Amino acid sequence: MGNSTRSHLSRLSVVFLMLLAACIGGEDATETTGADLSNGADATLLRLAVSDPLPHLDPFLQNTAASNWMLYGNVFEGLIRFVGGEPQACLATAWNQEDDRTWVFTIKNDVTFHNGSSLTIEDVVGSFERILNHPQSAISGRVANIEGVAKRDANNVEVHLVSPSQTFLRGIAMVPIVAGASIAEPLDPLIATGPYRVVSYSEAKRLTLEKYDEYWGDEPQIDRAEFIFEGDEQTRTQLLLDGAVDIINQIPPSSIEPIEALPNLWVESSLGTAVRVLVIKNSVAPYSDPRVREAIDLAVDREALVEERYEGHARVAGQLADPDSVGHVAELAVPQRDLDRARELVAAVAQGNSIVLKLHCGSPAPAEAKTIKQQLEEAGFVVKLVDIEWSVLYTRIQAGEIPFVYQGWTNYSGDASSSFEELLYTYSPDGHLGKSNHGRYSNPEVDRLIDASLVTRDLELRRQLLESISKIVATDRPIIPLVRPLNLFGLRRSLDWVAPTTGALTLSQMTITRAEE
Repeated sequence: MGNSTRSHLSRLSVVFLMLLAACIGGEDATETTGADLSNGADATLLRLAVSDPLPHLDPFLQNTAASNWMLYGNVFEGLIRFVGGEPQACLATAWNQEDDRTWVFTIKNDVTFHNGSSLTIEDVVGSFERILNHPQSAISGRVANIEGVAKRDANNVEVHLVSPSQTFLRGIAMVPIVAGASIAEPLDPLIATGPYRVVSYSEAKRLTLEKYDEYWGDEPQIDRAEFIFEGDEQTRTQLLLDGAVDIINQIPPSSIEPIEALPNLWVESSLGTAVRVLVIKNSVAPYSDPRVREAIDLAVDREALVEERYEGHARVAGQLADPDSVGHVAELAVPQRDLDRARELVAAVAQGNSIVLKLHCGSPAPAEAKTIKQQLEEAGFVVKLVDIEWSVLYTRIQAGEIPFVYQGWTNYSGDASSSFEELLYTYSPDGHLGKSNHGRYSNPEVDRLIDASLVTRDLELRRQLLESISKIVATDRPIIPLVRPLNLFGLRRSLDWVAPTTGALTLSQMTITRAEE
């Protein structure tokens, strides 16, 4: 759950972060001039510099952190939402389970889309059909257990499950409801029901949102927001220090001191659900050799990454399942660096030749990716670091073209099963599970365990099934978890906000509490 601290982050004993790199030198503390955070008659404009660009605006065809940070909760909403781990009403006023496999949702009758049209059952059904049946759907794993969705009457929609499910409602909460959704037509423009509508979007540059005056819920205080996509963390930090923006995400720990040295800036943090991983395509050489994957796992020094690159603002990770989630195996220790064993494995496979690894990452390459490269080279690998502009890289990752990549994964459901279902289930273009299985890992036993976990009502059996998956993956190593970072944000003191565990930049949760001094 969320855990917020607002000063002296260096004192944290349990901490967490994201992609970091550069060190910003601090000078004498002087107050910066900010963006237009008016709290009077003028419109309030919030400027945010974010680390990841949106590859496009269609939330059905991407499963990116950027989409969840900027679009979900701002532009689009689901039938329900989870608050404090409990389902609450959103576009649906009520939901009832009629039998083991049938749920009925009643929609609100006072909701309009950003184009002024009223929310209808047809829009709900169309949104579900798009997520379930679009050939490029990237998030169908969220509703993998749904057999079909049908209109019951003007106010109610029926959802039919393949089998009883323990996590059904969490998936439902992440289904975007949009106007006129269909399988065939592109979402252009994106018209939804959230408190903000899209004003403009420029790929790899920026997204501008504006408050929707006819929003059905509470009116947010921020009138307009401009998200600037800036992958370089040093540049991002400098934008905040210079007063060009009001919030930045994924700040490097080295920037905490210069940010907090300014009287009108502060740092917000939260323990998050993200994990930084190496994704390996173990069907292609040299990664198909389990000794190579083991050598990679043993060559990486997770403790050094935490201390040197995250400056203590992260914790080591050895499993996809968060330590607090069902599916985490307590006795499965985080792998310790064993350079001698890694070198033995590399030598046994290489037989006097070189083993070349091409480690892909977003551009510009984060500092920890460079550190991982160095650590792998110390084990005897020849490593080429390939950094690619993120929207281009993401398209290639989705297509299963990248055999070795450093990236992040955030579990938005709070249940380990969703990570397993999306990342580990055998990928099929026609299937709903495995849509984020970018390494195209395939293990029939893992598939069987996931299938069984989806239908069992026995919570203890479900725990055992998920733990069995964790143990198999620890041996197969299709994904090697490295660190769990802390969510770190820099922002102006005139803003009041508690960062969620997901790192989402939900504008309606931000308020202006005082004028800049």
